[in-house]
Amino acid sequence: MKSNHVSRKGSIWRWLLVLLTVAVALPVIWFSITEIEYTRTACLRVPKHWDMSKEETAKFREEQVAHILSDLVLDAALEKPGIAELNYLKNKKDKKAWLRENLKVNYIGGSGIFIIKISGRDPGELMKILYGGVRPAYMEKVVLVGVDTEEEARQRAAMENELKNMEAQIAAKRHEWIDLSEQPRKSPRMDELRSELRELEEMVSSKEWEIRSLGTDRVQEINEPDRCGTLWDKHPRVFRWNGK
Repeated sequence: MKSNHVSRKGSIWRWLLVLLTVAVALPVIWFSITEIEYTRTACLRVPKHWDMSKEETAKFREEQVAHILSDLVLDAALEKPGIAELNYLKNKKDKKAWLRENLKVNYIGGSGIFIIKISGRDPGELMKILYGGVRPAYMEKVVLVGVDTEEEARQRAAMENELKNMEAQIAAKRHEWIDLSEQPRKSPRMDELRSELRELEEMVSSKEWEIRSLGTDRVQEINEPDRCGTLWDKHPRVFRWNGK
């Protein structure tokens, strides 16, 4: 009886060992024969053109999709350093055709945000294709044509310097007002300071708006890859593939 008990106990342990081995081996086998596909995205925002009709706005947005997949942009993307040598592209007979086939360009519903999307097994190379090739090529060849970006940067720096000076004036006048308010008798200067502060604060608001508005009449890059992925996850069913 004892021998049979020991035999059954040994059998149970052998089955447990077999089950454990299978449990460990199955995921390894599964991942070795299954291709894991990653998706990477790049976002851009089309500005609202208030002087355009609804039909003109729709046409303009569709044109941006066409630009992304155009020979002009894809040729420029392939000329970017290292792009044509990536594993995805280096052995392709027609690299441009491969890009056009694998890039998906979509708008999120009726919004002005559109996403360039590509999928494959190497997420690092996918990011290089998007952020090192296609998106900068589109910006250079379509969006920034005729734009003096250096002059725009100088304008922005000058406006930001003006803003800092105004904010420093506001801080100094507020400090002066506090000092005067602690005196036993009210000074006529306090009313002058209140008026000057109100005027300066209005000037600051106006200057901040100028800075925010600089260059916003054209397509803007959204430099947050994680946010692009979030946008895609939240709105998967409202995309129009390749603008159709």
